[in-house]
Amino acid sequence: GWEWKDYCKETPETLNSTSQYAAFGACKTGYGGVIPGTGSPDANLDTLARTYAPAVAGRFVYSNYNITTAAFTLTYQVDTSISLPTQVWHYATRYPGGPNVSVSPPTALSVTQPSPTTLEFVPNTASTGQTVTITLTKKNQQ
Repeated sequence: GWEWKDYCKETPETLNSTSQYAAFGACKTGYGGVIPGTGSPDANLDTLARTYAPAVAGRFVYSNYNITTAAFTLTYQVDTSISLPTQVWHYATRYPGGPNVSVSPPTALSVTQPSPTTLEFVPNTASTGQTVTITLTKKNQQ
């Protein structure tokens, strides 16, 4: 993974310490100013940000993200005993106008969007053990 630290402050004591902590922040663990590349940190987010599923309500089977097309696929086996939803986070600027969202089988899951960057999926007709696939694509892709 990567980390972003926009500010830290060292003192002579912290520079000579074996601790990862500075007087403020943690300069020893990857602090380096702007994210590698040129321009502002926001300009680099398009390169670094990935669509991913931070929570899966079932047994994870497969996930893929295509950096070129922003197409994302998540396949998992549903567990209806899990009361929390499957979540998919996406970087909004990768999907102008929002992502196309498809579910296979089509009625297996219901989808809501609690925030501009998060989709949540709960079983609709899916039963425990059923394999489902969620796909996100850009509006101009199929």
